[in-house]
Amino acid sequence: GKGLFFVNTIDGGYRLKLFLEQFHIRSAVLNAELPLKSRLNIIEHFNVGNFDYLIATDEATDRRGGSKKQQDGGEDDNGDKKKKKKSNKRRQRDGEYGVSRGLDFRGVSFVVNVDLPTSPESYTHRIGRTARGGANGVALTLVDGTKRDEGEMLAMIQENQP
Repeated sequence: GKGLFFVNTIDGGYRLKLFLEQFHIRSAVLNAELPLKSRLNIIEHFNVGNFDYLIATDEATDRRGGSKKQQDGGEDDNGDKKKKKKSNKRRQRDGEYGVSRGLDFRGVSFVVNVDLPTSPESYTHRIGRTARGGANGVALTLVDGTKRDEGEMLAMIQENQP
């Protein structure tokens, strides 16, 4: 069936796509830096079955976990003002973007959290993309047991589940 893979960074999404391509697995990447029309086109192609796997970042991660490139213009480690570079003028992220919330993905039978969500609410919204309308579905979350913060987040997620 169709599946959604959630990652916490845009770079991670493209790395996962390249990995899947090595096995001739067709997928698409969906993130806040893509123009709205492109995102809607990707969702439409996913829903009609042109590819079965969608790799996405969700809005909670995009708002809180922006990379340094998007946060440029602050101070460096020495407290000096950074100069804005022309090359860092990347596409603005859409504040209304949210894959885990409100978009219509049809026929999703599984969700894989490649990266642990940043909050229990984000986890709930991510796994809510599967098993809609009484259908069965599977959610799998990969956790690095050697990272203390991931263990703590996993405990918070487990406490918030029914």
